[in-house]
Amino acid sequence: MNLSTDQPYDFTEAAEEIEVLSAIYEEDFFILEPENKLHAPWLKCNILNELDKQLQLVVSSSLGSPVVYLLVETVRSFMCNYLSSSTENLTIHKVEESSSQSVPENHELPSAVVSVPSVKSHLDISPQILPFALNSKVPEIYHGEPLIDRKSVFQAHCARVSTRGEVSLFISTLLTDRKVATATHNILAWRISSKEADCDDDGETHSGGRLLHLLTLSGIENVAVMVSRWYGGIQLGPDRFKHINNVARLLLTEHKFLSNTSDVSNNNGTGYQKKHKHDKKKKK
Repeated sequence: MNLSTDQPYDFTEAAEEIEVLSAIYEEDFFILEPENKLHAPWLKCNILNELDKQLQLVVSSSLGSPVVYLLVETVRSFMCNYLSSSTENLTIHKVEESSSQSVPENHELPSAVVSVPSVKSHLDISPQILPFALNSKVPEIYHGEPLIDRKSVFQAHCARVSTRGEVSLFISTLLTDRKVATATHNILAWRISSKEADCDDDGETHSGGRLLHLLTLSGIENVAVMVSRWYGGIQLGPDRFKHINNVARLLLTEHKFLSNTSDVSNNNGTGYQKKHKHDKKKKK
């Protein structure tokens, strides 16, 4: 069978070879149909199944005929209808408070959440193909100094964002760094406005909510922050939450997202460091 890419494919030759192989090997010879799988982790399972059914229908009704164009148009039409209906019937999820701290009167907690695929999902997809990421640009990303405690390492990253597409590009760009991609947890929080914000624990329960709470209390908008944690084998207990918020707060302050006079308490940072200095003196 001629597999050269610079010459036209000879279907007659292929059919003859199939006939010869069938005659030689008889029942031991069979032809497997190509297995086609849809890959769209940002779609809900029921939506993905519905699209798959439509594509299977196109294939089964077009046997022996060119089908690629029909498949592409089916996907395009389906996604246009889906995005249109999704915009009109956007599901609103209330953001749960993850801290008992009171909220200042001049700041409001996010009243709604508009979702962006999880950090783990971004390891499998390119956000450029997400509908809301089209025409978005990669934002400038800032990196903080690592904080080390009992072999665990915490490092913050942040960027100024104005769309969900930029949030996705912020995540995926960070994940191109192998070290970040292999972190034990990449805790994420982003806030464009009071009604457009979200977070991702990435396996570190409640940490994403606490990070979003930091952004909410300070009133910061148009920002995305991720804290990478590399677990060192020793459990830190509640201290890990202090470290996550501390490295994020320090980086946001350094790059003027958060002012030094912010309403957000600094106790999560310097207070903990002083405690350790005091402990060292006692040990001496």
